[in-house]
Amino acid sequence: MVTFSAIALVSNKDDASVLGKALEKLTPAPNGVGIFEVDEISGDWEVSGFFLEQPNSLQLDLLEACFSVKFIITKIPEENWVNKVQRDLKPVREEPFVVSSGYYADNIPLNKISVLVEAAMAFGTGHHPTTLLCLRAVGLLDRINYGPKCIADIGCGTGILSIAASKLFRGQTIASDIDCIAVKTAKKNIMANGLGGSVKVYKANAFNHYSINLTRPFDLIFANILAVPLKRLVLPIKRNSKAGGFIVLSGILKRQANLVETIYFCNGYLRVKKIELGEWVCLIMKNFCRSRKKNNL
Repeated sequence: MVTFSAIALVSNKDDASVLGKALEKLTPAPNGVGIFEVDEISGDWEVSGFFLEQPNSLQLDLLEACFSVKFIITKIPEENWVNKVQRDLKPVREEPFVVSSGYYADNIPLNKISVLVEAAMAFGTGHHPTTLLCLRAVGLLDRINYGPKCIADIGCGTGILSIAASKLFRGQTIASDIDCIAVKTAKKNIMANGLGGSVKVYKANAFNHYSINLTRPFDLIFANILAVPLKRLVLPIKRNSKAGGFIVLSGILKRQANLVETIYFCNGYLRVKKIELGEWVCLIMKNFCRSRKKNNL
């Protein structure tokens, strides 16, 4: 079946939301509409509509005039997209892990830790630098013989970090995401990796869930999101972090790293390692404690 997409760039979230709702009312109606932030610095948002038949060009022209935007219309040929995406997502290697779809699962070396993740409508296939940096941080913590037994993955997406940490450290892992699709996807991936008894996923804004409150404090907390929400989460992370425990903060651009680090330092965290990949930075920080034992990463 041939389908069509109509995509426009909008300068702010409010207009993107209104445009998305207007797009839903077109005739023929789109099969799905999505809005998401393209760049938190510029504030640009993308609005996308997907149609099972060619969209009405006159109606799109009216929306363009009303919102001062330009739609890019694309004809999408028929294809088995699930198989294509799984095939195109080549395995990602970040010691000691290999992240792959089921298409490549049989080719993973036995001496590596397999993280099986299928492509889905949620953030996280292991290919993005922010995820790679977090996986690298996990490997670094393992090399200093840090063995967290209580782990939290805030904004878990498809659950890659929860799966990787659970397989490596064999601790109790709690994952949360505010997005329903992410929660559903993470649960499927966790079951596919045989971790249904080790990793629990909850729909929650960060730590705001009864079951998460019963589990805290955490030895290790992942927050692979963006700099702005990381700054807002400093106090919730502090309340849920065990003294002497580690946090891994990612989704930070180089120009944002010093400010994020300073905010967490002022709230009781010491940076023990900053790792970079392209324009992205990951901070490994330790909750201040009385022990003077140093961890050399």
